Amino acid sequence: MLIAAIAGVSTPATVLAAQVYVAARLAHYLIYAAGIPVARIFTFLSSLHRRSVSGLMLPSA
Repeated sequence: MLIAAIAGVSTPATVLAAQVYVAARLAHYLIYAAGIPVARIFTFLSSLHRRSVSGLMLPSA
């Protein structure tokens, strides 16, 4: 996403997807450290979804 921002091809939607991705990865780390297995799966899937969404949006930018 940093490369997209530097190249000037990012959109507000890709920026939001990147922000949600980072927040989900941080939540995943904290939940992993706390040892909550089910919530960890949901945060991982959320970050995976946001990464795929941002990857799909970049070619159309």
